[in-house]
Amino acid sequence: MGQLTDTVAIVTGGGGAIGRAISLGLAQEGARVVACDLDLGKAQETASLIGPPAIAIQADISRSPDVDRLVEETVRQFGRLDILVNNAGICPRTMAIDMEESEWDRVLDTNLKAVFLCSRAAARIMRGQGAGRIVNITSGRGVVGRVGAAHYAASKGGVNAFTRSLGMEWAPFGIHVNAVAPGVTDTPMLHGGRTEEGLKALREAPPDKRVGQPEDVVGPVLFLCGEASKTIYGQIVYMKTP
Repeated sequence: MGQLTDTVAIVTGGGGAIGRAISLGLAQEGARVVACDLDLGKAQETASLIGPPAIAIQADISRSPDVDRLVEETVRQFGRLDILVNNAGICPRTMAIDMEESEWDRVLDTNLKAVFLCSRAAARIMRGQGAGRIVNITSGRGVVGRVGAAHYAASKGGVNAFTRSLGMEWAPFGIHVNAVAPGVTDTPMLHGGRTEEGLKALREAPPDKRVGQPEDVVGPVLFLCGEASKTIYGQIVYMKTP
């Protein structure tokens, strides 16, 4: 407990299931958390569960002005930024042959472009501090693909490559960039568009025959945010085999 005392962390998608679990986990270790979400009400729920000094900020992180405002407000309130968890993501299900260009753009903007924008803005602060941690929440689908969600798989493949690239590029500044790929996790995204039979198959899938819970993601994220990972850069922690 307390390994992140006096640090400041932004969690994007902080109002969702995984983002909320990560926010709570960071706070329990002493971090001052900024829960960022497109839905301000959900971000505020997360902040209220943590209690002061946690705050909620609404932002569309696919837009550069919103991202700049998010980081500027964080630094204004807390004086620094030590941790960024790029967690926000969407996964509509559409076969590629039927996919509208606008849907492709929306998924890539949310899942990949936003990771770039948030990481760039955070790194400009972290470089001045001489240290920082960026953890990207990715997916094994970025390795093996996904039928009916090619845009999601492509976006996560991009996050994987971006993570490895930044791990090398920003290490000289003391900025650790790594990623966590949770695997199948029990969130609203998992249930969307699936039949009960499909959910049952996921619950019985090897190797452990269980669907992951949002809280399962917290441990790997905390590891990558703490001193135990001080020699790790540009790596992806797969919680299940892709």
